[in-house]
Amino acid sequence: MPELSEPLPLQDLDGLLQQSLKDVTDVQVKSWKHLTDPGENFGSLILSIEASVKRESGEHETLHLVCKMPPKSEYLLDLFNSPLAFKKELYFYKTIAPAFLELQKKSGLGDNELIKLFPHLYGGRMNITNEGEKFDEQAAIVLENLNFSGYSTKDRITGMDLEHMQYGVRELAKLHAITCGYRAKYPKEFQETIAPGLEACHNEVAMNCVMEMIHKAINNLKRLEPDTKLIDRVLKTMELCERHEKEPKAVLEHWCTFVHADFWVNNMMYRYDNEKKITGMKIVDFQLSQNDYGMKDLVFFLISSAQEEVIDNNLNDLINLYYETFIDTLRALKVDTTLYQREEFDRLLIESAPLKFPQCIMMVQVIKATRGSAPDVNSITNGEAFLNIGKGQLYEKKLLHVLHTYDKMNWLA
Repeated sequence: MPELSEPLPLQDLDGLLQQSLKDVTDVQVKSWKHLTDPGENFGSLILSIEASVKRESGEHETLHLVCKMPPKSEYLLDLFNSPLAFKKELYFYKTIAPAFLELQKKSGLGDNELIKLFPHLYGGRMNITNEGEKFDEQAAIVLENLNFSGYSTKDRITGMDLEHMQYGVRELAKLHAITCGYRAKYPKEFQETIAPGLEACHNEVAMNCVMEMIHKAINNLKRLEPDTKLIDRVLKTMELCERHEKEPKAVLEHWCTFVHADFWVNNMMYRYDNEKKITGMKIVDFQLSQNDYGMKDLVFFLISSAQEEVIDNNLNDLINLYYETFIDTLRALKVDTTLYQREEFDRLLIESAPLKFPQCIMMVQVIKATRGSAPDVNSITNGEAFLNIGKGQLYEKKLLHVLHTYDKMNWLA
């Protein structure tokens, strides 16, 4: 991985850091490298930067940073709708995250009770001049490097054990409850502050690639699954999803929340104490966030990120844990929970789960991709790169397990 032997791709790090560190007079990059391996992230270039900053007082401080920049591939820029995706993520860190923290403080939570789910933002921009919303290759989001605070990501191929899934479910429920609480307590401010950051950013290029990956997964299921009745239900589920896309049903607004839309093991990091007990979790990557039912995040998280035995033995318990944490968080925010009855939650879960089936089977190709089999992001020029990464026994085993879990839970149409 390149370090100081070649120039840092990011220009004007000084200006980015001075957005939050007003007294910085000088910034020197000590080292940098690409942070993620091929196949671990396609939507951005992610750099790890170690920088020495000088303050007006003369003191020096070393900062460990992560910088997200647009991919160099024109295809990936279109696929991830990078101009809107960067705009959305910047808006989240600059506006939504502080608003969520302020809501908790206004609700009476003390410093030790505050739910802090996101990394610290040092600075961000859409272009090199940091003027307006024009997008260029120097768009950047500079965050704290969570690795240096003791956070790490779990193994996507292995999946997460029960302890990590329980912790993740609780934190997801808190995020969803904070959003619902904000809307319930400050509806006008919600529309002005939170809603603008929940615009969906899918485009035609993305949808075409996604549909190709979904069709590949369905064809693999037809080959692997001998029960034709089960395959018929898969096809009916796909028809249900297609109808929903064309004619979406009216939603119950009070259940709609900040849906991450890509909440799986690679987009969360855990911290531990000396006894390896989990003491914290941070959520990252907010480019796909939208206004929707939180049950959709929950279903995708459970299916995509848990070890198979956890799914087999603990799925209903994890769903219960989500609902209980969601209600407890609303109460901590002093929100009336009368509207959030369990019966309605269960009904919306049953409605939401089939709509996540396409994403669940599609993402198996990414989740179980053999390390080193995926191309570098700079070399991807079309959707063939994604169609080639899902293969092998681990992929096929997980794909079938998703299908049988959906059948067991009666989540197929």
